[in-house]
Amino acid sequence: MQDSIDVIASGIAVLDGNGAITAVNDMWRKQGAEAGCLGGAAELGDNFSEVCVDGESPSLEARRFAEDVRGVISGQKSVATME
Repeated sequence: MQDSIDVIASGIAVLDGNGAITAVNDMWRKQGAEAGCLGGAAELGDNFSEVCVDGESPSLEARRFAEDVRGVISGQKSVATME
């Protein structure tokens, strides 16, 4: 799976049904240092939405995205994206 997600040009994090990060691609790692919760602070096994809202001064965008991710996990939303 890693080779498959590494070719995607956007940063990708794969989450399990509880929101834990199970895999990330190369672009995710490259963007991590710049992106706060989206990469640098989040590691494999971390709960993605918790890292987004528990980081240092999470942005409104990060908090909204974390809420969308929780919505997907709970089945209330079909997709969560952030540009």
